Parts: sequence; structure tokens; C-alpha cells
Amino acid sequence: MNFNKLAILGSGSMGTAILAGLMRRGVDASEVVASTKTEATASRLADEFGITAIATETNSAANAE
Repeated sequence: MNFNKLAILGSGSMGTAILAGLMRRGVDASEVVASTKTEATASRLADEFGITAIATETNSAANAE
């Protein structure tokens, strides 16, 4: 794929499933960043997939126009 970074906003069940699919398709982990509500989930995603994962309580989409 030709992109710099892919962001997954919200890494619950659906976001994690999408992330797993991307990794199976060969997307480089360095090209992915994911956000989730808790530090524990962010840590698990980083360990499991080797991606950058951040915990945020802010709903990013709510502030979009």
C-alpha cells in the first residue's frame, strides 16, 4: 500500500479485527498507529501487532467537521 501512516481510531473488537486483517495482508507495523481508551489495551495491541498504540479518552471523531 502507498501511504505514510494508517490510523485506526478506536481499537475495540471491530478496530482490532481490521488491524489483524491489515497485518495478515502484510501492512508494515511501522505504518500503523491505533488509538484506544485504555493504556492496558494500547499496550496489548503494541505487543501483539508491533504497532504504535496510544491510549486516549478523547473521542477524536466527535471533534471532526
